[in-house]
Amino acid sequence: MKIRYKDYSPQGPTLAILRQADKILHEYAADQYKLTVRQLYYVFISKDLFPPSWVDEEYNRRQGLAEGTLNTMKNYARLKDICTKGREGGFLDWDHFTDRSRELEKNPHWQNPERFLDNVCRQFKLDLWLGQPRRVEVWVEKEALSEVIGRACWPLDVPFFACKGYASASSVWEAARYRFLLNYGQKGQTITILHLSDHDPSGIDMTRDLRDRLRLYSTPTDRCGVSNAPRIRVRRLALTMAQIEEYDPPSNPAKESDARYRAYQTEHGDECFELDALMIRPGVMVTMIEEAIHEEMEDPELFEGRQRLQETALEQLSQISSDYSGIMEHLGLEHLDCGDEPD
Repeated sequence: MKIRYKDYSPQGPTLAILRQADKILHEYAADQYKLTVRQLYYVFISKDLFPPSWVDEEYNRRQGLAEGTLNTMKNYARLKDICTKGREGGFLDWDHFTDRSRELEKNPHWQNPERFLDNVCRQFKLDLWLGQPRRVEVWVEKEALSEVIGRACWPLDVPFFACKGYASASSVWEAARYRFLLNYGQKGQTITILHLSDHDPSGIDMTRDLRDRLRLYSTPTDRCGVSNAPRIRVRRLALTMAQIEEYDPPSNPAKESDARYRAYQTEHGDECFELDALMIRPGVMVTMIEEAIHEEMEDPELFEGRQRLQETALEQLSQISSDYSGIMEHLGLEHLDCGDEPD
C-alpha cells in the first residue's frame, strides 16, 4: 500500500523516475513478484530509463568506467534514496519491495487445534524424488533471488540453497556428508547441483570451488561406515556467456582488485554481469531452472506417480480435517477456542 509519512515534492527527472518505478513495480506485482531496489535498478538500466543528466563523466573517469555509462554505483545509490523517499512520501507501494536479507524469525500461531490441523494437512508432502537414479538441488549465490528460485523448485520438490557468496565450509560439509554421502549416496542416487552465480571473477570461481569442496568433503572416512563416494556433479546453470549474448544484461567493469581478475580477463574480457540482471525477465530464470530440473529427471513416470500418490494422501487428510467436529465428538473431547487470531 501507499502511505504518506512525510511531505515530499519531487520535481522534474526525480518525479519521472518515481512514476516509472511505480509502473514497473505494478507490472511485476501483477505476476506476484516483489523486487529489491537492486533488481529495480537493473530494470532501469536495461531499459535505459535514467535521464541523460545522470551521466557523470568525471565520476566515470575516476572509476575507470566507459564514457557515457549510467550503470554506476553512484546512480544505484541515487535510485535507492529516491525509492526510500518515494515510499515515505506516498509515491511508491511499500508492498512492492522486499529485502530478503532481513527477515523476522518467529513461531507460527493458530487460533485453535482445528485451524492447526487444517493448515498442517495442506502442508503434507511426499518425497517425489524417492526411487529416482539422480537427486537435484539448486544452489544460488544470492539470497535476493530465493523467491524466484523457489517458484521453480517448490512445485518440483527440489531443495534450493542461497550460498550468500562463497558457501561456508560448514554448509558445504553438511551437504556433502549428511545429504550426499550418508543419505542419497547410500540409496544409490547420484547428485546434480544446479549452480547460479554472477558472471564475474569470483562468481565463475564459485562453481569451481563447489566442485572441489563437495568432492573433498564427500570422501568416505574410516568412521562413517561407507566405502563408496557419491557421484556429485556441479552444473553451472547461470550466468553463462551464451545467456549474456542472448539476453544482453547490463554490464559492470570487472574488479581488478579481485585475485581472480587476470584469469577472468584472459578468458572473458573486462566486463562482468550480475545474476540479478536476469530479473528484468523473471520468467526466463524460472523457466530455465524448470527445464534444467526436468533434464536431470531420469524417470518422469515415477515422478508423476509419486505426485498422484501425494494428491490422494492430501485428499484423505482433507477429509479428516473437514470432519474435525465429528472426530472430537466421537472421542468425547471439547472444542478449544484460544481467542486470538493468528499473527
